[in-house]
Amino acid sequence: MDILLFTLGEGRYALPAIVLRQVVRAVSLAPLPKAPGIVEGAIDYHGTVVPVLDIRARLGLAPKPLAASDHFLIAATRGRLVGLRVDGANALIAIDPKTIERPDRFAPKDRLFAGLAKLPDGLVLIQDLDAFLSEAEAAAIATAMPETAA
Repeated sequence: MDILLFTLGEGRYALPAIVLRQVVRAVSLAPLPKAPGIVEGAIDYHGTVVPVLDIRARLGLAPKPLAASDHFLIAATRGRLVGLRVDGANALIAIDPKTIERPDRFAPKDRLFAGLAKLPDGLVLIQDLDAFLSEAEAAAIATAMPETAA
């Protein structure tokens, strides 16, 4: 299994490579007035308007202004493209699925994570992007903007 390691503040996280489309440098966000609060704004990605989700808020981290060193992870979830603003995209690595702890073993009520990877240099939480948005948030994004095919 391939995962992309990324950082948010002092934390290190991962996203399964299968949902990842591209890592791009952060650019200014355009406001999306009718979008739910989890949406920071939108970007133009190769002619497609893509909502950028506030992963910091979802993980309970302090807000941080957009910085030129930030990256957007462009990924597919629920049939659409979304962006995640992260402090840095670090490495795309292959891991043995046997080294991943199931999420119910460490966070039984938290559906944001697909698992906990045991890497030689520490533990990494693997995001479950499909569980990131609630049904209501996904519906609100669809109302605020046209579908962006994944």
